[in-house]
Amino acid sequence: MHVGRKFKFVEYVQWTRREIVLLAAWAAIPTAAYAVLGWKFLSVPPSIIAVLGTAVSFIIAFKNVECHRRASDALAIWSAIAARSMAWGNAVIGFVLASDQEETRRLHWVLFNQHFAWLTALRYQLREPKVWENLNEPGNKEYMAFYTIPERQMDLRQALAQYLPEATLDAVLRHHGDKANYLLSQQARMLSNSYRKKIIDTGPMYSSLQGVLNEIILLQGNAQRIKNYPYARNFYSIAIVLLRMFVILVPFALLEQFHGMGRYAGIEAWTVWATIPFSVMITWIFVTLEKVGENSSNPFEGGVNDVPISTLAHRIEVEMRGMLGDEGTARPAPAADAAIIL
Repeated sequence: MHVGRKFKFVEYVQWTRREIVLLAAWAAIPTAAYAVLGWKFLSVPPSIIAVLGTAVSFIIAFKNVECHRRASDALAIWSAIAARSMAWGNAVIGFVLASDQEETRRLHWVLFNQHFAWLTALRYQLREPKVWENLNEPGNKEYMAFYTIPERQMDLRQALAQYLPEATLDAVLRHHGDKANYLLSQQARMLSNSYRKKIIDTGPMYSSLQGVLNEIILLQGNAQRIKNYPYARNFYSIAIVLLRMFVILVPFALLEQFHGMGRYAGIEAWTVWATIPFSVMITWIFVTLEKVGENSSNPFEGGVNDVPISTLAHRIEVEMRGMLGDEGTARPAPAADAAIIL
């Protein structure tokens, strides 16, 4: 996620330079036909462009508001996941108490590692490419050279192997459904077994732990909703159609205007060529606004403005490890946890 003061104008130009070239090339065609071939009939009344531009403005503004809302919701969901993770860690430390200190610490590590594994499975799920996402567009690909996405550098097995014993890891990877949800179900089962064995002393303690786990399940569902269901394709499609119509017609509406500017000075053969830069400027504004909105509509795909779920997950893990007094250098190995999980 970009957390600097602002994007520079040069960065926008760099990001949209392909569009700028196409807009300039298109504007040059009717201008050359008007100025060189004398095709005066190509001129279109500016009132038509004014009406179409108003419609395009409304639809792009509506789209950008909705796309921004999706991005804001995604950030709020992951902020809530961070808060509920801290609540989960505190509840585990306070309510899951075995007969001796060493066993209690191991139980805590098992539950914490299960939570870290869930965070890992969820972020890998949220990073899966979707057909409607924009990361493979040329302008976005160029930004990928400046940063990396951890989920694309390491496969899921390697990532989960840091937290799960081999038997549990194999069970998770063999599961054909939602792996994050499967891990949450395993945590619920472990809580149930702990309550049955009196490791969790009272019903209210058990209910409190299950309550936090249920909140986490709801947050996962909300994140998956944003990931799996794009901004409405009908609104997206009509915005693109109207924008293209506008881009096509703008040069035709400016021809007569710039030609007339130089008529009284006898330089209309020169002023008409101003159609090209002014046409590019007007259409670039609309094209860039649409592109900014579209690139904000999928906040988990891994773009420069997406929710930094990899960093957030890492911070959650660091904070939760601190609850157990771990400095990040030592923890029970997954193989040592196998007896407790099974």
